[in-house]
Amino acid sequence: MKSLSPPPLLLIACCALLPLVAHAQYESADGRLKLSGFGTLGVAISDEEKVAYSQPGRLDGVRDGLNLKLDTKLAVQGRYKLTNTVTATVQLLSKHRPQKDFKPEVEWAFLRWDASPSLSLRAGRLVSQTFMLSDARDVHYTQLTARPPMDVYGQVPVNRFEGGDLTYRFELADTAMQASLWGGQSKSKYAALVLAEENTVTYELRHLIGFNLSASLDNGLSLRAGTASARATIHDRNDQKLIGASAFVLSALDDFYGDGDRVRFSGIGASYDRDQWLVNAEYTVRQGKSRIPDTKGWYLTAGYRLGAFTPYLGVSSVQVTDSNRNNPFQAALGQPVPLAPLAADIQRFVEGLHVTERTTILGVRWDAASQVALKLQLNHIHKPAQSSGWFYAPDGGFSSASTDFYGREQRVNLLSLTLDFVY
Repeated sequence: MKSLSPPPLLLIACCALLPLVAHAQYESADGRLKLSGFGTLGVAISDEEKVAYSQPGRLDGVRDGLNLKLDTKLAVQGRYKLTNTVTATVQLLSKHRPQKDFKPEVEWAFLRWDASPSLSLRAGRLVSQTFMLSDARDVHYTQLTARPPMDVYGQVPVNRFEGGDLTYRFELADTAMQASLWGGQSKSKYAALVLAEENTVTYELRHLIGFNLSASLDNGLSLRAGTASARATIHDRNDQKLIGASAFVLSALDDFYGDGDRVRFSGIGASYDRDQWLVNAEYTVRQGKSRIPDTKGWYLTAGYRLGAFTPYLGVSSVQVTDSNRNNPFQAALGQPVPLAPLAADIQRFVEGLHVTERTTILGVRWDAASQVALKLQLNHIHKPAQSSGWFYAPDGGFSSASTDFYGREQRVNLLSLTLDFVY
């Protein structure tokens, strides 16, 4: 069993901030500057030792021992009121990245103009509004479960974009409504094997545009619907290693990789929070013409408050509905021919995106103190044959598992303990 390898500086910072969580966020005397933050100390263990469970685009995760990388994070956020209608917001977030470090990055950096009480505009680096929990995707304290269900939120692992949004708030039949139009471009880093060498590649979304509509009723029910589309490119092609390749090979690669193919993601969601009950549900669909396969995903979680404790359960699923691309060099797999390494690399990529699986969640949340929650959660994951799920092997591809794991049906248990806080 591997030893536990914590991110020491991040753990020290989280522990140092824990005494502050009982206090309200900092606010300057003139009310212009506000500082706040959030964090999670998390540890997880799996009963599968050959492959690892992790976020998409990371080549390490929960495998063969305790792991602190899956959920642990720390963020600080500052908001400064420039005028009565203009504010500036910056958020620094430290969490495990594809580069295998916890280096803090600027997650948010934007200006907001409140043109009127009902209309606001923002510009800069913003959160991608693709899910019901997008704004609080990393703020696990605000969520019932230990983390957003991967079977839905793993389909679009892009958290942020550079651009702008316009939000209009209005009343309709005594229901608070909000409509948002947003767009721009996004670049995210991914860990991947490119021709058997580990690299960090860029996943790019251009001409990104989306629209969301939400409704909040006075009975504790909230509804949300949204759609977004973009032209996607994954910069993992290494033509320097293909010098001397025939025109046929290069043409086949052009057809496989594509450049700027359209991808669309749509979803509907509902949440209910009243008295003792907390219920959340989303249904999502990813479609396109790129080598990123079409998928559909959904989840349903429910919790019941018993004083400071909230036991909860849930179920989620993700299914590949269309692969969109096949390996153009399938015949070269395992053969003593020059194309065999390239064929194997593409096959790992194709298999790695076959993420079909089903997850059952059982857990309990303990609100141990003001703004502090401790969660114990068990994920029981059922992966069918010919699927990688959200698993990978050290010698895998984009996020692919080993050939043996991919080819057989598998059930995996993942146990997590997290301490979430806001300050």
